[in-house]
Amino acid sequence: MTNHQERTLFLHVGFGKTGSSSLQQWCLRHHVALGQRGLIYPLPNGEIGKSGNGHLLLEAMQACDSTPVWLQPQANAVSQYLFSREHLARELSDPQISADFFQYLGSTLGFQRIEVLLFIRHPVEHCFSLWAQKVKAAGETRSLREFSQSYDSLRMVTRLIDSLQPLGCSLRVLNYSKVRRSLLSAFQQWVLASVDSQSRLYLESFFEKLRLESNEAKQYNVTPSLLQTRLQRRLNLLALNQSKYLGFCKWLPSLIQSAGFKRFDDVILDQWEGDVIQLNKRLMGGSNEDACL
Repeated sequence: MTNHQERTLFLHVGFGKTGSSSLQQWCLRHHVALGQRGLIYPLPNGEIGKSGNGHLLLEAMQACDSTPVWLQPQANAVSQYLFSREHLARELSDPQISADFFQYLGSTLGFQRIEVLLFIRHPVEHCFSLWAQKVKAAGETRSLREFSQSYDSLRMVTRLIDSLQPLGCSLRVLNYSKVRRSLLSAFQQWVLASVDSQSRLYLESFFEKLRLESNEAKQYNVTPSLLQTRLQRRLNLLALNQSKYLGFCKWLPSLIQSAGFKRFDDVILDQWEGDVIQLNKRLMGGSNEDACL
């Protein structure tokens, strides 16, 4: 639990397809109530922040801005900020970028404590979800087997953990495959573990009120079924013109009932065995051991 005088940053870094959009929409919906209880979730000017607000930190760093509009004076009682950006996991996996970023957060913006939350996901589920999303939204034409050859999320996460280790932040890793049914609760518990004592009381009461109202995070960017994705991929291969393609995508997911989830075969899974071992080595023996894949 943090001292009330410390300027604390809560930073959710993703990665993609681990419920980020749902959490960001929840934060957006309740940003006023969160701020009233001591946790500021800054919103982009003129935007509704659908894909999070973490880009505000990157933009401020790029502009060498020591007093961004969303940052309140140090003397202000509110000194806890929440940011979310699912792309930060990959962006901060570069050691030089992460070092520069955390130097800016601490030395320039004055954050004395940085709490980082990272969700990881079992590669079998995650690779399929990434592939299905690209087929659905980006015209992907490769087969799942072809797509899996370029899947590097486990190595990326391992680099991220190594990059953050010497920077003095507190990293909490959660396995999305294990907490997906209680995603919002896991997110809230991460916040409650490190806010100051007064904010904790207010936020606990608020979260409990929402729980009783069954105000869970809604799902966004839901992964389509295998059957839906295969059909969409065939349509992508047909190279429909852009207008027909976009129109068809809007009603395709509701056209077919879910066909379930088909797991990878052992040949594909073997490609990731070494990556899983290396990642689990970083998670073993500490507070993140329960996130092991």
